[in-house]
Amino acid sequence: PEQAAFWPGNLVLGIAASPDKMQQSRPFFLSYPYSPFRTKLSHTAGKCTQKRIQLCQAALFYKADKEYGSRMAEKLELDVKEIQRLAKMSQDERARATEK
Repeated sequence: PEQAAFWPGNLVLGIAASPDKMQQSRPFFLSYPYSPFRTKLSHTAGKCTQKRIQLCQAALFYKADKEYGSRMAEKLELDVKEIQRLAKMSQDERARATEK
């Protein structure tokens, strides 16, 4: 249920749409480019040759959205358990852990 509330095209019960026509169109516009953006983002990340950057980015995506971070890790052929471990760290800890 919480996830549905954050999708831009969904209205939350008890909250009415704005009477402003520009505001009404915004959620539908945002939901349209959302999926292609994710696909393009994972494609772009795959071009990065530095494993350290891939690990850090996938961990940040995992922190924001576990499903997307997991799919990003799989697409980049990264260990999902490693991404989960890195996602629990602070930015400084994550940077130190991936310095190798």
